[in-house]
Amino acid sequence: MGKVEIFEMKIWGPVIRFFHAFPLHKDRVDRTALKHAIALLQMGEVVCIFPEGGITDGQAIYPLERGISLILKHCDPKVICCGVSGTKAFLSGGSLELR
Repeated sequence: MGKVEIFEMKIWGPVIRFFHAFPLHKDRVDRTALKHAIALLQMGEVVCIFPEGGITDGQAIYPLERGISLILKHCDPKVICCGVSGTKAFLSGGSLELR
């Protein structure tokens, strides 16, 4: 899942669509995206979620968004926690930058 703005980007939009990502509207409770994530997990599919709501500076763990708890409440997925680092250096190329 990814914020809807990424799907509008010339480079990142096609890339994340290739990996079957789906948009999430962060400005409101996006019931469609939450239901889709739950359905995928119930079918045994993998759903990648940034539970802090996006890319952070890596200096601290930010509060988790409420959507993650709603998803976990409605299904019992196996959860693999991981961290991603170095994204600022990778994404610092102007139009590729995610904010």
